[in-house]
Amino acid sequence: MDQPNDALPPQYAHLPGLVRLKTTSDSKFLISVGNNEIIRKFRLDRDLEPSSFEAASANGTHTDKPVWSIAVTATRVATGSDDGSVVMYSLPTEQMLSIVYRCTMAVRDLAFSPNERWLAVVSDDLSAALVSVNDPAHAMRLKGHKSPVRSVTFSPDSSQVLTVELDGSIRVFNISPEDASPAYTIPSAAFVSRLNASHENIDFSPKVSWHPDGSCFIVPRDDGDLIAYCADANRVNHFQKQIFQFSDTHSKGPRDVVWSPNGAYLASCDDVSVVIWDVRRQSVVNVHRYDGPQSLAWHPEKNCVFVALTDGCIHTFTGAVPEKLYKEQPSHSELVVPAPRTPHQHEMQEGDDTEDDSERNSNPALDTLANEDNELFGDDIRDRRRPFSEDNEDEEDEGGENNDWIENDDGNYFTPKRRREHRPASHGMAPQWNPQALFRPMRHKFVRPGSTPWIDNRCYLTLNFTGYIWLQKQDTHNVVTITFFDTGNHREYHFTDYEGFDLAGLTNEAAFFGKSCWDENIGQESSVLFRRHGSSRDSWRDSFPSHDAVSNIALSASHAVVCTKLGTVKIYTLHGVPIRIFRQAQYPIISCSAFDDYLFIVRSTEIAHPVMGSNGGGLVYSLENIVKNETLQKDDSVEISPNSKLLSVFFSDIGAPCVYDSDGILLTLTNWRKPMQAKWVPILDTRRISGREGRIEQYWPLGVADGKFHCIILRGAKLQDRIVYPAIPLAVTSEFDLRIPLRYEEPENEDVESEADSDKENEDLEDELADLEDNGNDSGKKKTNGKQSKLSTQERERMRYEEEFICQRVMLDTLKDSIALAGSDSAKAIAKQQLEVEKRILRLVSLGCQEANYGRVISLVQLLEQDVTMEAATKIALRHQLTALANRINEIRESRMATID
Repeated sequence: MDQPNDALPPQYAHLPGLVRLKTTSDSKFLISVGNNEIIRKFRLDRDLEPSSFEAASANGTHTDKPVWSIAVTATRVATGSDDGSVVMYSLPTEQMLSIVYRCTMAVRDLAFSPNERWLAVVSDDLSAALVSVNDPAHAMRLKGHKSPVRSVTFSPDSSQVLTVELDGSIRVFNISPEDASPAYTIPSAAFVSRLNASHENIDFSPKVSWHPDGSCFIVPRDDGDLIAYCADANRVNHFQKQIFQFSDTHSKGPRDVVWSPNGAYLASCDDVSVVIWDVRRQSVVNVHRYDGPQSLAWHPEKNCVFVALTDGCIHTFTGAVPEKLYKEQPSHSELVVPAPRTPHQHEMQEGDDTEDDSERNSNPALDTLANEDNELFGDDIRDRRRPFSEDNEDEEDEGGENNDWIENDDGNYFTPKRRREHRPASHGMAPQWNPQALFRPMRHKFVRPGSTPWIDNRCYLTLNFTGYIWLQKQDTHNVVTITFFDTGNHREYHFTDYEGFDLAGLTNEAAFFGKSCWDENIGQESSVLFRRHGSSRDSWRDSFPSHDAVSNIALSASHAVVCTKLGTVKIYTLHGVPIRIFRQAQYPIISCSAFDDYLFIVRSTEIAHPVMGSNGGGLVYSLENIVKNETLQKDDSVEISPNSKLLSVFFSDIGAPCVYDSDGILLTLTNWRKPMQAKWVPILDTRRISGREGRIEQYWPLGVADGKFHCIILRGAKLQDRIVYPAIPLAVTSEFDLRIPLRYEEPENEDVESEADSDKENEDLEDELADLEDNGNDSGKKKTNGKQSKLSTQERERMRYEEEFICQRVMLDTLKDSIALAGSDSAKAIAKQQLEVEKRILRLVSLGCQEANYGRVISLVQLLEQDVTMEAATKIALRHQLTALANRINEIRESRMATID
């Protein structure tokens, strides 16, 4: 554990001296500043590929002063230097935006609020201020400081800001739009014994770090200890009190302290080592020696920590959390800590059960606490996010102390085990979590149906049955091309786009474009544009502010829909008249699709609960009737597998909601018109298509129509390792019959050229029966592609017919929910589909008769609903000379007719 584990070579970023590190909120970049007046920008997805731009001084020219502080968002960088200037830069363009604030002395620390509305500035001149990011002229002073301010940080919900003075005092302020008022102060006596740091020496500045759930903040002491204070005002007995500490590792004051993205681990460094703490166990899990570490940053997606040294180098410490701990499954998703210690906690109460020495040395305090007095997780969200127990508050109020926590000889703390019968009941189910969420990016990205990323300066914006829209990137603009599959109605056309549209919807009547708030557009205003094909007279546009920019759009034959990053859903007619607006803000909207008067919205719960996870792979959906202003389904799970990613969201040709995931599974929603009755049904597993022929390929979804899956086949040698995208120009589309994946035995032995699949569906049922009988007589002659199978030909036939039967039945259910058909047309389509279902049953009846399986045949006959198919089943039994079975079928038929009469 003494040698650093650097998978990447060190980056020589700055001259020797102070270096500060920050990662951007979108997890794309690592930003550093230091003594060479250069701002370094490293791409996290390209093994720290660097770029740099020069820092500016108070007069806007290149500064010759070291840059001592930095704050970053996804699109902005703010720096503070020795000359007292605070300069804002655009991260995408690497250009200076403005000088947003000036101090009379050196700027010591900067911080953006998590909502990106405020920039906090602190300096040696006793001043601290909150500067509006959008209007730097609007600044609020944080008053009351008695000594120079060295550190500043925001609470995760942006409601409070915390400052640390040179004497060690902590001041917390409540933030409102017009004022920042003092909330409370923790005096220096409660913080540190002595803070030996001069105005000139900034190597040791008490960097206070707030836990990601907002429940506490960690404070480094100059004696090397790390103290956690409760920040949850709802925990009255614990509020502002010390709740736990990490000791006996650092010999002097830690230079930097940072929480892991989900708060499960803590990284700290002094001038000789980097220490990784397991917060739940309150123990050190890793120590690595470096020469002069001074600034830390967790990688937002991987198990590694970036370490800046005094020689100006940036090291990548991989495997920060040992592999064993990284893979295990802790029982709670949030910080679980003991109650505040009292002066008498070293005394053991009489009657308590004790532990042996091995149990004490393992320091199981938090593990025991999670199941005893400090049951943290209640039924409501407020209880789930509070990490401190209130079970023993009455006891603490009466006695002024809590004797459950005992200090052993080596300074650690443990909880004596109690008898099980004395344990209070839990207030609710503790949520489970995956510790790899600590380093894992959000699995479900924002899904734009049919769109692809930029490849060779080209990309698709949308792709459906109508056609596709694609972009060609130029130096100052994009060329938009709209291509149609049916060239008889519309011809391909182009236009020049100077706005940077990255969203699109396409129908036979029009195209709908949007500029989203994601990627390089973060922080910018966004807009939408509606264009009718062949005419500009009915075109219209709308704009949205940067704080509620466009995230997704959808277009149907009757409506245009815009979703924003704050969850607002705005619905227009095709002439640009807004007719509905509502908000679904609990979880961010990641995709939407529209069909006639219906809207299908998918949202991700992972963003709101990155640690706790969720059912259905972290996705929920809603279905809205736009015209009737009705919610048909709300916040139900999208049932894709936990490890897959959502790739596409669309409606079928008859209006059935469908999703397609990275596992190649196509699902459709049935019974969605009935509250609480909707079910996701897998109707195709594309892995069976490629596996049958031994090919390596993926399938880019186009849609579902006429009972077939239409797609673009993507072939390549390494497709199993990544998601690939269709090339431009578009390849020829392919289609596959829907097949319910009932069984997975030997998919490569499926009959590609099955006669049953090639049978024409004759209207005359007697012809169909003859085909069934012929299939049964010729079944032993069918091809198996030359491969030996453990399954007999009849077994393979039965498997195929069962899949066809279930598939046709699902198609019948979706047809009954169809929103594309009405009146007599709908009734005829349903009757026709019902006949298709019963034909598949008759095929299974024929196989059952061949096997003389009477019970199976009778159960199949009972699924028939039409008299003509019941009669056909009787004839099939007679053809196999099963007279008794035919009589039994006739009895069932006559019984039904009697019931009808």
